[in-house]
Amino acid sequence: MRGPGGFVGKSIVYFAGARSLYRTHSLEKKIERLFNALGLRGSIEGGDRVAIKVHWGSEGNTRYLRPIYVKKIVELVKKAGGTPFIFESVGHGVSGPRATMRYLEVGFSHGYTPEFIGAPVVLGGGFRGNEVVEVDLPEGIQLKRVSLVREAVEADKLLVLTHFKGHSEAGFGGSVKNIGVGCTGKKGKTLVHFETLPYVDKELCDGCKLCLDTCDVKAISMMGETAYIDHGKCWGCWKCVAKCREHFSGDQSKTAIKATLLDSRSHQTRVAEHVAGLIKVLGRERVYAFNFLLDVTPLCDCPSFSDVPIVPDLGILASRDIVAVDQASLDLVNRAPGIPGSMIEEVDALEPGSEKFRFLYPYTDGGIHQLVAAEKLGVGSRDYELVVLEGDDVDILFNRLLRKIEALMKLKRKIPEKIFRGEREIRDLLSQERFSDAKERILEVMDELEIK
Repeated sequence: MRGPGGFVGKSIVYFAGARSLYRTHSLEKKIERLFNALGLRGSIEGGDRVAIKVHWGSEGNTRYLRPIYVKKIVELVKKAGGTPFIFESVGHGVSGPRATMRYLEVGFSHGYTPEFIGAPVVLGGGFRGNEVVEVDLPEGIQLKRVSLVREAVEADKLLVLTHFKGHSEAGFGGSVKNIGVGCTGKKGKTLVHFETLPYVDKELCDGCKLCLDTCDVKAISMMGETAYIDHGKCWGCWKCVAKCREHFSGDQSKTAIKATLLDSRSHQTRVAEHVAGLIKVLGRERVYAFNFLLDVTPLCDCPSFSDVPIVPDLGILASRDIVAVDQASLDLVNRAPGIPGSMIEEVDALEPGSEKFRFLYPYTDGGIHQLVAAEKLGVGSRDYELVVLEGDDVDILFNRLLRKIEALMKLKRKIPEKIFRGEREIRDLLSQERFSDAKERILEVMDELEIK
């Protein structure tokens, strides 16, 4: 059956749990198995430029995606014959480290250095956020044209590595938002947060002309006694807004150059439209998504602080469908129990099954609109099949067996030699990643020890 967006059947989302008790099931090994499950080892061709999109967090943030995971992906891309590079884009506006080339220094301070990662680390769209490609989107719901950073558009493959978490404007931040905001320049970021590019309120403009010299692209001119901004030239750098606010001593009620914030639903829709633009250029077959459900915080990684996670670490999801991987991530977070003492307790949403982000940010409807819009635009499907990696539960089962053996030894019970022989056989099977055989042998030894 063909569903919304033209998809046939269910999209596959692979899952690897967060628990790692042995070397064979470390998170790094699980990342490698997810990488291979997606077919990346065979689909990356020699010399492919593989763009890896990350969000390395603002200065002061401590819960961003750990660079050790990105380093592993880089190693795998190189092993497959690709040429990887890491990119993030500067933030909206002109002030603060995130909005300028200083953001690259923030990335370095958070461990995202070329020396550690093993690949170039760059700012997508340049340090000014204006090196973008305009993409026509006649099928757009609100926007008919979107602008995207060149690094994403011109890549042979795009790997999206996302710290899944809550978001006060979008409900939650997953792969859709990592692309729909993170792969845009200044202009795109303005249009996903505000109704339009900056405009002049003629009733408030006093004709000072300070904004004219501020504009790098000469998008501002005088029309009679008041300023006028040509949106065909403007790239949303926000310098004119900052200058106008400075002129009026920070009094926003008097500031003549304005922009109106979007409501959450429109914000989510425009995020999805930018993703649709990227998919239109790259094609779905060249985009791969990894969602890390680790340190699932109530807020995104843009603030200069981090709150405690709202649910336990759940694991890593990977898919070739950006929408499906976000829907699966959302479902897993909702099914998980909340962590007492976190923000989720403050909104009475500790129970498994509670819609965590809807409780946190009710005006966002839990962020579902971004997925509905993305599906409507043909980005992906919300209908998915969750495939747990083979053997993902084996180390937990083996640990249960070892604990039982240890307990019997402490009680000075006699343990048959065949039990220890079985333990050695299991370790050997695990080292060979023969997980099905290892699980079968674990269950046999458990039966011999009568572990229920």
